[in-house]
Amino acid sequence: MLMQGVTTFVREEAGGGPEAASDWSASATVIFDFESAGSPYDASGGSCSGCDLTSNGSPARATASPIEGSAYLTTGATDYLECDQATDAACTAIEDITSSFCSMAWANATSDANLSMNWGRESSGGYRTRRGGTCDCNNFNVTGDSSVQHAGVTDSFEVADGWTHIVSCFNDTSNEMDDYVNGVASVTAPTTMDTAMQASSGDWRIGHNSGGMVGDTDEVVIYEGEDFTAPDACRICSCGWDGADCTVTGSSWTDKGKNVSNCGTCTLCADASAANPGACS
Repeated sequence: MLMQGVTTFVREEAGGGPEAASDWSASATVIFDFESAGSPYDASGGSCSGCDLTSNGSPARATASPIEGSAYLTTGATDYLECDQATDAACTAIEDITSSFCSMAWANATSDANLSMNWGRESSGGYRTRRGGTCDCNNFNVTGDSSVQHAGVTDSFEVADGWTHIVSCFNDTSNEMDDYVNGVASVTAPTTMDTAMQASSGDWRIGHNSGGMVGDTDEVVIYEGEDFTAPDACRICSCGWDGADCTVTGSSWTDKGKNVSNCGTCTLCADASAANPGACS
C-alpha cells in the first residue's frame, strides 16, 4: 500500500504477497543473538532456553557494526562466555552432544594470532572451532575421548577478514566433518574420525581465557541433526535463523536478504517456504 511519503508493507496470507521467510528458531538446540543487555547472556531461542552464559573477563555487547539485529558480542584474548554444567544443569544439552550436530556463527576476527574462533568444548572429548594464525584459516576439531587423543581430527578451511558466516558439522554415522563458509561448502573434503565422539565433562565457551577470540561474534547456534546441507547454510547466512532478512511469495524468493552482499550469491533452498533445515534442498 503506497501513501504520500510513506511505504507500508502488508503481510499477506500464504499464497498472496510477500511475507517473511519461515522462522527456523524452534529447530535449533540453542541460539545466542546477544540482543538483550545484561549478564548472564541468556539463550534467545532454541529448545535449551535455560542454556544461559556467564561472563568471564570483559566480554561486551557492541552495537557499532552489527551483521544481524542491533547488537553482537565483542571479546579480547582473555574474555569468554561460558555455559558450565557443574553450575547449570541445562548446559548438558550443549556440552554432552554426541549425535550429529552443527555449530555456527557470524564471526569477525580482528587478529590472527592463533585464536579460538568462538564456540567449543576442549580436553575431555567434544569439539572446537578456532582460527589458527599459522594457516590464516579456521580449524574444526572433534575429539573422541581425552584418553584416546588420536581420535581427534581437524578440518581446515579458509576464512576471509570481515564478518563471515561459519558452519561446522559433525555426522555421527559417517564420523565425518563438513564446513560451510558464507553458505558454500568449503573446498576441504569431509574428514573422517576413527571413533565416535564422547560426551564432555568440560564447559562450553564462546572465546577463551587464554589466547581467545579477538574480535566479534554474533548469532551463535547449535543445531542437532544429520539433514543439514549447503542450501540450509546459505539460507541461514542470507536470511538469519528467524528468516527476518528475506521475504517469500509462496515457494519463491522475493527478497534474498544478505545473499548478494555477504553470502556470495550462494544457492538458496529451491523451495523458499521450507519450514526447517532438512526441508530445504
